[in-house]
Amino acid sequence: MNTTIKEILIIITVSICLALLFNWRYAVKPLAWVYEPIKVDSVSNTALNELLNSSVDTSTITPKAIDTTALLPVVDSAKIKLLARQDSIKKAKLHIQDSLKKVAQSQSSVTSTQVSTTEHTTENVKLPISLNYEQVLKLSTNPNVLFIDARKADEHNKGNIKGSILIDIQEVQGDPAARGRAMQTLYPLPKDKPIVAYCGGGACELSHELCDLLINIGFKKVFIYLGGWNEFKEKQGLK
Repeated sequence: MNTTIKEILIIITVSICLALLFNWRYAVKPLAWVYEPIKVDSVSNTALNELLNSSVDTSTITPKAIDTTALLPVVDSAKIKLLARQDSIKKAKLHIQDSLKKVAQSQSSVTSTQVSTTEHTTENVKLPISLNYEQVLKLSTNPNVLFIDARKADEHNKGNIKGSILIDIQEVQGDPAARGRAMQTLYPLPKDKPIVAYCGGGACELSHELCDLLINIGFKKVFIYLGGWNEFKEKQGLK
């Protein structure tokens, strides 16, 4: 009996170690050691209406312009005149050259800052815009907005937001045929069509993965309902 228990414990320990090793070294998309909620931006009702009625790309943000004039050093003309009057022409020339050098360095610094800001901004804006229940409820009656369910077919068939279509993101990621069918559905759609992605809500990340797919293939107005079907169902009083 004791031997059997020991063997079971050894098998469990080895299995856990192998699973951790695979997740760390070999998994294509390793699981995080600690769950960290994905950050997304939210939007007010007024801003949402403006986004829906404009050509704004929700996946990009234009960096703010930097005022370069405030960063440039000022050439001290009074000092130059004083040096010149003292017959220190050489010193005056050196002062001018030094001032011009500082100007060039400042311009170079500003350019680097602009590039860095652009790269940082671009890196962090590849995210959808989060909608709350009231906003989702309003958009669910808008015929121009497409809702996409990222869950599995059996979950979708049990209940979904009315009018939503199914894109099983797990199937799409693992089956080339399923990905082809999804592309046949998505590619003909206009890229400025507002799309709301959702899944079960809570810790479910399928809707985030669907949003990544939508943004990568060019959709410009991508929204996400973090509450998902679970919140929608509860607030609608559905079972």
